[in-house]
Amino acid sequence: MNNTKISKLLEEIKKNRMVRINKIECIVGDDNGRRGFRIIKSVLNDLVEEGFTSNAIGQMVGKDRHVIHRWYKHYKIKPFEYTGFKPALLRVSFDKKMTDTRFGRYLKINNKFYRVYYVYPDELFCYVIGLILGDGHVDERKIYIVGGEPHKFLDATYPKIVKFGKYLGNRSVKAKYYDIEDNEVNRGDRDAKYWRIYIYWSALANTFRNKYVLKEVLNAIWSKSDLLNAFSAGLFDTDGYFTFKNKKPERIGIDQTVEKWWFPLFVNRLSKVYLVRMTRRARKYRIEHRKKVYSGVSTSNNLRVMMSSWSPFVDKVVLPYCTKPIHLERAPIFKEHSLRMKRRWHYI
Repeated sequence: MNNTKISKLLEEIKKNRMVRINKIECIVGDDNGRRGFRIIKSVLNDLVEEGFTSNAIGQMVGKDRHVIHRWYKHYKIKPFEYTGFKPALLRVSFDKKMTDTRFGRYLKINNKFYRVYYVYPDELFCYVIGLILGDGHVDERKIYIVGGEPHKFLDATYPKIVKFGKYLGNRSVKAKYYDIEDNEVNRGDRDAKYWRIYIYWSALANTFRNKYVLKEVLNAIWSKSDLLNAFSAGLFDTDGYFTFKNKKPERIGIDQTVEKWWFPLFVNRLSKVYLVRMTRRARKYRIEHRKKVYSGVSTSNNLRVMMSSWSPFVDKVVLPYCTKPIHLERAPIFKEHSLRMKRRWHYI
């Protein structure tokens, strides 16, 4: 039975939730109780085998989980063995029938059980994943992206992230403002120095904390050129740059610390579409924060888009997907310069 028929059947059961199960069987079976019995048993059995708990199934049909357990006995179905509340994870699937951001199913991944949700990865999803990997901070229940003044990038990006939250099942998204001492203030406060966009959903947060699942997600979205470009735009909007030398376009690049294990994999995938090179460099740093001084040497991987790929990178990544105003402003300048310098591409 396909997912559409299952959904219709679950809605039929929910619509008649005040009716006893034997009566529902007659309704489902078009006045044939035996036929309805087989249909409902088949659907319940499929849901259990897919890892849905009695609580999740109860939510689908508007029944208490104890009622679902009575149904298990009625249909002689062995229920999913509940062994305690599990961490949530978000996975991606190109099968739209698998998309489910409401009811988590318990699945074993890398020898551990999780409550797993599925989402179909569109371009917006991939853009925000790039943003988060570029400049996101993750804990067990939320993610936040941080930025400073002016608020142009915030104002351009926030509506996209709100839409992203709705796409994931109406997840809460909030923008907050802070002073230099990390105290929350109002946006118009003269002490406001930076902002954060918060995304609240533990399943999304845990995906970034689980290397096995994150690698699975990245390989999936990098497998399609449009999704790869959208992801690249998100990463570029947070950690990418256009630089000038002597008032002439010099470099398009993205930097990431060497601890970002996924970045070399990304560069390798991007190199199949654009001419790029990755080098490693070390820089000294000195940061003053709350009257304390932090200094040392940071090592990063640097991706450089070669000039022969500036035009396609601008046309396929920056202009269609980026939201950072300065990137959208500089992109046409770099494209035009690269086309004028076409004869020298093999030197640059």
